[in-house]
Amino acid sequence: MAQTRFHITTAIDYANGLPHLGHAFEKIEADCVARYRRLIGDRVHFVTGLDEHGQTVAQYALNAGIPPQAWVDEIANEYRDVLRTLSVSCDDFIRTTEPRHARAVREVLRRIEQRRPDDIYEATCTGWYCRGCEAFKLPNDLFEGRCPEHPRLDPEWVEERSRFFRLSAYTERLRDHYDTHADFVVPGATFDQMRSLVVSGLRDCPISRNQPWGLLFPGAPGYTIHVWFDALVSYLSGTGFPDQRYEQLWPADVQIVGPDITHYHGVLWPAMLMAAGLEPPRRIWTHGWLRMDGARFAKTARVRVPLSEAVTRHGVDALRYFLLLTMPWEGNGDFSWGRFDSVYATDLANLGKLTSRAVSLTICGAEGRVPHAGTDGELDQSHRTVVAEYREAMSALHVREGALTIVRLVDLANRYADRWLPSTRSTAPRTTLRDDKLAELHRAVVRIAVLAQPFMPSTAEELYRTIGGRGSIADLRWHELAHPSTGGWEVVSGQRALLQ
Repeated sequence: MAQTRFHITTAIDYANGLPHLGHAFEKIEADCVARYRRLIGDRVHFVTGLDEHGQTVAQYALNAGIPPQAWVDEIANEYRDVLRTLSVSCDDFIRTTEPRHARAVREVLRRIEQRRPDDIYEATCTGWYCRGCEAFKLPNDLFEGRCPEHPRLDPEWVEERSRFFRLSAYTERLRDHYDTHADFVVPGATFDQMRSLVVSGLRDCPISRNQPWGLLFPGAPGYTIHVWFDALVSYLSGTGFPDQRYEQLWPADVQIVGPDITHYHGVLWPAMLMAAGLEPPRRIWTHGWLRMDGARFAKTARVRVPLSEAVTRHGVDALRYFLLLTMPWEGNGDFSWGRFDSVYATDLANLGKLTSRAVSLTICGAEGRVPHAGTDGELDQSHRTVVAEYREAMSALHVREGALTIVRLVDLANRYADRWLPSTRSTAPRTTLRDDKLAELHRAVVRIAVLAQPFMPSTAEELYRTIGGRGSIADLRWHELAHPSTGGWEVVSGQRALLQ
């Protein structure tokens, strides 16, 4: 059977500082989806990266006393280290200072100018510029003279000649696209906001700056391409565009972004692609804010939890699971140490208890080898219903609901063991431990490990090996979950406690 390709991206983070927990969440979220799609057999291409041009990056480099390229090289190394630490399985890391990206940007501009020469024109750009957003703001975009997204930064008054993109010419096409693609932007409330923004009328946007740190604007000496036009094209350069092989990956199936930049991805980005004769992405997924004490994580807002501290608390996998479990589909999530500790002490402890119980029973009652028992039992059947709910949730990007189904699977298996199997402290003779019940429990643990892998990859692998899994957990295929062939597996004794 031919594999279905699945192309997923995150937003590329701005290289004005080190990554915080908010950045980590978005990458973990995308990684969870990518791992799930691999599990169901898709050929996945997962791209993240770094937005390295613009006025603010140049200023940070100046403050640090180093050239901009040296600054972004250091930041890129930090981001790569974070991705490795968080077990993010991206297939590519795109940087906007790479030659392949510059080539893609120039090609998009060339195609727009060739197909629709009037869509790029020169005029004077005047207005308030927010360095945090790297964008011009209308007076009604500001609150008490400041950008609501970056209230600590003073907007800068700018008046300069610029190249503009005629975004206003795409109002009707964008409206039609929204009307015929009801899941173009998710969740639904964000879709409604973006469509309303389109139908209310769009204004043309500047796509060049009289700033030195950026890609040179073709035919405009002294000008660079505005950072937003530059950055959005990174999603194409991550596919190999304009080489023909890019068509194997584009359009993207899912692009995951934060709520503050949805309008660029849901309005400007598809219009740029339409102008260049390219397809828009299939779906823009806007996640909520990760908050602490009511304030969102942000570099400029100085709300952050050091990643090292969050990882050290209970380990990488516990952090991944906690973030994915606590972020709702259509809203914001709150981070607190107390809640993190509580989830670790309940959900994850129950998973560890279940695994240890299955291993101990096998050692005590079956000499460490899982019995051969082929028929489905009540636990297999009840799990099958929940596994179907897991797939439905994960395919719809409802990652939190997917995590909750794992909790239910663990609970069902623990209650089954309470009912049918003796306590590991029991002195009951071997004959009281039915092979079919023990084998069914093992199948349940395998099932849980496989479904937990997108959330907790290292823990799932360790759990799988502890109960005798052969090879890697990644070798199992979705169709095997209904009745994993565990007969004859040898459990591992003396393994360190899981999730501790």
